[in-house]
Amino acid sequence: MRYSDTLLGWEGLWTYEDLNRYLFGPMLTTPGVKMETPGVTDETERVNLIAYLRTLSDKPIPLP
Repeated sequence: MRYSDTLLGWEGLWTYEDLNRYLFGPMLTTPGVKMETPGVTDETERVNLIAYLRTLSDKPIPLP
């Protein structure tokens, strides 16, 4: 599946706040995004997912 124009047009860096909001409700918080999942509503799951994604970066930004 192709990324939506909304995600392709995203400029700048994702902050932890942006990522948390997006993971909670992709279609609610970022109109125009095409997602087949409603989001991750459980806060602990989102925190763990963000922590995992952080491990994939060679230079992760500091945690808030």
